[in-house]
Amino acid sequence: MKKHVYIVGLGPGSWELAAQEAKQCMRQAQLLIGSRRLLGAIPVNETDAVRIESAAGSEIARLIGESAYTHIAAVFSGDIGFHSGAEQLRKCLDAAAAEIHTVCGISSVQYFAAALNRSWQNWRLVSAHGTLCNIIGEILAEPFVQGKKEIFFLTGGAVTVHSIAELLCKSLQKPDGSFYDYDIRMAVGISLSEKRHTVIEKPLYKIEQYIQSLDILSVCPAVVLITWYQTDNIACNTGLLSDADFIRGTVPMTKKETRLLIASLLTGPGSACSVIYDIGAGTGSICIQLAKLLPFASVYAIEADQEACRLIEQNRERHGALNVHIAAGFAPDAFASLPVPDAAFIGGSNGRLAAIFDRLCDMNPLVRIVLSAITAETYAEAVRCCAERRGAAYDITQIAVNKTKTAGNSHIYHMFSPVTPVFVFDSYPDGNV
Repeated sequence: MKKHVYIVGLGPGSWELAAQEAKQCMRQAQLLIGSRRLLGAIPVNETDAVRIESAAGSEIARLIGESAYTHIAAVFSGDIGFHSGAEQLRKCLDAAAAEIHTVCGISSVQYFAAALNRSWQNWRLVSAHGTLCNIIGEILAEPFVQGKKEIFFLTGGAVTVHSIAELLCKSLQKPDGSFYDYDIRMAVGISLSEKRHTVIEKPLYKIEQYIQSLDILSVCPAVVLITWYQTDNIACNTGLLSDADFIRGTVPMTKKETRLLIASLLTGPGSACSVIYDIGAGTGSICIQLAKLLPFASVYAIEADQEACRLIEQNRERHGALNVHIAAGFAPDAFASLPVPDAAFIGGSNGRLAAIFDRLCDMNPLVRIVLSAITAETYAEAVRCCAERRGAAYDITQIAVNKTKTAGNSHIYHMFSPVTPVFVFDSYPDGNV
């Protein structure tokens, strides 16, 4: 006889919130399979089915295949369509041997939004439950919509409520110990729908100490909502930036036309990077632009000049570029404490171009290196470095830009004024390393 398998979403975790269809399937089932917590939420007087504890989809599929029962309910928390183990179970089940029925449930997203008395239609939904998750990247990748961005996290495994709060507070802390003046709130839902459930929401800077006292966080399922409200002190540009988007000071800055070429080389197809160096970062125009285009990457601004470091910090704050990290010091010595780069831009070398270039190649033979040259001496040294790099090819692009300015006091006639030509080198592995 063909088996009937019911994949059931129990909802947040209580019997009261399970859909009527889900309850009916569980009452009719001869065998219930699910985690200890979910099976414990099903009253014993509602069904006399045999119960087996299992949470992994592949293991549940094996148990179903070996069972002699014809009506089996596999129970999952929340809704089976939202980062549920039900997806793995469906892949493992033999559709020819069993008729599969799916019954939806209330997801933790829906329940949490109702508990907070708000809609969730613009939330970015992220699962950090037992999987690697770039918390900062997920937050930065979401644009502001109607003055705010909202990112929902399922937690579990290495990613916990505590770790999210600590990571964000660390990213928002300035070198002097103060915090950026951002309006960010963190809401936490613990054991949703259960008798001891807790829902709290506080400004990020106030919640970290508060949640340390919540001992139940270590043993109970929890969800997190980060809400970042757009304020006047933060630029929300998500794409290409103009020169006017940066605080300039007296430090030289790579101009827009050159900056966009460099960004295209480091962010184009086939150049997926998780760690990028901006060496001789100046005002931070390159590293900020890269950080905006690659929210999941970590960009390290390496700069020895103190005034330039302050400007980078100001531009980082202005653009909310939490994935930019400032490494004060001279290259290549400053690389010692940094992760291995996937790519690097050399905008300033203080006469150490060859040493910087060689150290980058030693750290990662496959590293992509983009550098700029405006003097004949730097151009010659860049050619030598790129030509002598084994297993790599290189391209050179010259940028010659002319911009208009009004002639005298007239607003009728405009003259073209040349900008200093820039040579951009792109050194990349050719597959023979």
